[in-house]
Parts: sequence; structure tokens; C-alpha cells
Amino acid sequence: MRRLNLWAGAAIVAALIAAAVLSPILPLSGPYEQRLETRLAPPGENGWLGRDSKGRDLLSRVVFG
Repeated sequence: MRRLNLWAGAAIVAALIAAAVLSPILPLSGPYEQRLETRLAPPGENGWLGRDSKGRDLLSRVVFG
């Protein structure tokens, strides 16, 4: 069971590192790009994690952060 937890944790960390390294070439909107017409949009076609109060894509902000 401990080996399974170790491999699962390593896979999650590897996925996060890959997303951070590949963030410049991923097809995400810019982390500072504002779309006021989609402010506070829930997760969906406007973004996988939704939009914040200024209309910025939360997924791109998390990946670039």
C-alpha cells in the first residue's frame, strides 16, 4: 500500500511540474487577460476552473503561478 501511495504522489508531482514547465506553450489564455463579460463565471466552457471577479481564467492563473 505504501508503494502505491508513493507512486501516486510522484505522479501528481510530476504532472504539476510538467504543467509548470509547459505553461508557455499550453493553449491557455493569459493569466492577466481580463474578460469583463465573463466575470465570476462558473467552471465550464469559459474555463475549467471558472473566472474570477475581473474575468481572468483561474486555471491559467494556477498553472502560471
